[in-house]
Amino acid sequence: MLTQAARDLDLSLQHSYMVGDGLTDVQAGNRAACKTVFVGRWKCEHCQFIRPLGLRPTFVAKDLLEAARLIQHDVQPDARNSTLVIRKPNQRHTVHACC
Repeated sequence: MLTQAARDLDLSLQHSYMVGDGLTDVQAGNRAACKTVFVGRWKCEHCQFIRPLGLRPTFVAKDLLEAARLIQHDVQPDARNSTLVIRKPNQRHTVHACC
């Protein structure tokens, strides 16, 4: 669906973001080569159900407003929002032992 939309709208998926609150949203964005934003709390159990194992979203946002700000900051890193905290889950992320 994402690749079809990209063709129809002449978009670059590599310069696009998939925003969603489910594992399937992160998986779809990853398959389409988009950056991904998971909206909500990344929980330990997500690690065991997401495929491929080890896949993590590019960013995690508490709500859509934070997701929009993360994207804006990623696109324009010199934006004047010094209070923005970018949370990137990765294998060194220490919030959950499984991640």
